[in-house]
Amino acid sequence: MSGTAVLEVLEAGWSTSVQDAGRPGFAHVGLGSAGSVDPASMSRVNRGIGNDIADAVIETAGGLVLRALSPTMVLASSWSSPVRVATGDTIAIAPDPARRWTQVAVSGGIYGLPVLGSLSADTMASIAPVPIRVGSVLCRGAGHSNTPTDLTADTRDPNGAVRLWLGPRADYVEGDPIDVLTSSVARLGEGSRVGVRLDGVELRRSNRNELPSEGMIPGAIQVPHDGRPIVMGPDHPVTGGYPVVAIVDPRDLWMLWCRPMSSPVRFIRAERRDGLSV
Repeated sequence: MSGTAVLEVLEAGWSTSVQDAGRPGFAHVGLGSAGSVDPASMSRVNRGIGNDIADAVIETAGGLVLRALSPTMVLASSWSSPVRVATGDTIAIAPDPARRWTQVAVSGGIYGLPVLGSLSADTMASIAPVPIRVGSVLCRGAGHSNTPTDLTADTRDPNGAVRLWLGPRADYVEGDPIDVLTSSVARLGEGSRVGVRLDGVELRRSNRNELPSEGMIPGAIQVPHDGRPIVMGPDHPVTGGYPVVAIVDPRDLWMLWCRPMSSPVRFIRAERRDGLSV
């Protein structure tokens, strides 16, 4: 361990991990990118506390309780301003009924030994350079001299329409899969950083033949034999055998991980003038 011990984990909460921009570029060796479920929110809290925008943050679905081991400043994405804490103070991050995930930045960043250039935990690969469990001690990183910026309100709408692109195996289901998804009332089902199910919509398989494993990306929508779609998340497996019939636009993927479970999802078809090609 190196650096100044700054926080102790009293309660780990739900699905809590340390995340940064991830480790893209290693799918060829079987490793996904991982990284924050909401990169824009990660950048926002880092700017608001004076860190570099890609510094690692704590990401949690709530229930996290920390104790300060030395004076520091902390900023959660659900707060309006940073909080200065003294030694012995506790910090509690309760579940946010409006958003599934909260990003927490610590002044100076978080110290750790990167794995392939990243401190991101990857639940699929069982990688956790900075583990978060009861009794874990987090150390301050090298620190930055950036001036904290005014914390502007996050005006993005996590309940907005989610754009879809046609996937490479669209012919494995009946009809146009985007037409089915855009005309259905889908809801977020059970999920994790690996993936999330879409309830209330069924994509009927017209081709039930098995596929050899093919490459996966975040946002790929797979259709198992039961017809219940699964959207791949940041910790997704790098290959999969279910057909990918549609792909969530990368710019909208954060919405599916920020809305509370059971939230409705309205899909729309992406258009080429959106400026992105999948």
